[in-house]
Amino acid sequence: ILQQQGVLDDSAPVLESDGSRYREYTFNGRAGQQVTISMESPDFDTYLILLDSQNRVVAQNDDISPNNTNSSLSVRLPATGTYRVLANSYDRTGRGQFTLTVR
Repeated sequence: ILQQQGVLDDSAPVLESDGSRYREYTFNGRAGQQVTISMESPDFDTYLILLDSQNRVVAQNDDISPNNTNSSLSVRLPATGTYRVLANSYDRTGRGQFTLTVR
């Protein structure tokens, strides 16, 4: 559905809740559709947030496992509409390159 190379730097927007940087991506989904979203970075601890068209959090993930600071979500979409993925860092110090995949 989506494959993006991105960068979190000082030009990226800031989440008010914790001061971390993020980039936003959108995709259209159908009710009941299964999607897997992953974010990988060699530079920082990633954090993924999936929002529905009403800005409600559908799912979020920090680490794939205790030894892997990349993020992954596997979600069955609750409704048809436009979804927003926030490709985020775990904290306000996160900067660098990342790859975001939605499939």
